[in-house]
Amino acid sequence: EYRILGGEKGLKNRCKHITILETPTGISWLEGEEFLLTAGYAFYYDEERKKNMLHEAKKKGVSAIAIKENRYFGEVSKELIDQANEYSIPLILIPYEVVYTKTVSDFYDMLFFRKNEYILRLNMIYEKLMELSFENRDIDGIIHSLSTITNLSIILVDQNFKPLSTSIL
Repeated sequence: EYRILGGEKGLKNRCKHITILETPTGISWLEGEEFLLTAGYAFYYDEERKKNMLHEAKKKGVSAIAIKENRYFGEVSKELIDQANEYSIPLILIPYEVVYTKTVSDFYDMLFFRKNEYILRLNMIYEKLMELSFENRDIDGIIHSLSTITNLSIILVDQNFKPLSTSIL
């Protein structure tokens, strides 16, 4: 039930952390690649800070900003939505009833799942490469195995670009 208000081009921005932002100078503390969650308390009665939020977020390398609906932030202006589009920072509206702890937990579950999946794939490739090195295969066998492992077509050429071995998928 989250709604993307703007910045759709940034939906694949890399996110390393999720951060709850409720202090007026909180954006200045960031390192980059954070996904910000806010009820808007940091912007309560501070229209100037609200106007500059995305500009500051862009300078700090923020990945996305999610604002809790019907809390302290108030209405999200067209100007902020336009800035989100310009900077490719997704601007997301969180339903009022969403609990931060569940959102944070889901974020880290997904992050760790993806990292673990990547590590398992790298380990599988490493094991297969080790098997290749001990099988004493000829060059055609090694190129075919590498092609199978990587799911890529591979062409091995000499210094004159004459093909020595190929495995085309």
